[in-house]
Amino acid sequence: MRNSYTGWKTNDLLSLYEGFGFIIKHGGSHEVVKHPDFPRFRETISRTSHELSPGYIRDAIANLERLGLIEPEVENDNESGVTGES
Repeated sequence: MRNSYTGWKTNDLLSLYEGFGFIIKHGGSHEVVKHPDFPRFRETISRTSHELSPGYIRDAIANLERLGLIEPEVENDNESGVTGES
């Protein structure tokens, strides 16, 4: 999920949330995502057959991290390629 924010469809994202115990309720033009252990959490996802905006995926990652359901992504100090060796 962190590797690609593109190519996700509504059903893909709903399946991910359901895998973490979220409950999906059908709204008008959106799906409403809630979790029984986090009563204040509520997310809406557009019900579309097209690819979702990458913002939905970024939000899902942030939500799962914030709720403690996945570990926050750790930035690699060595991403620049600098090894510190002379």
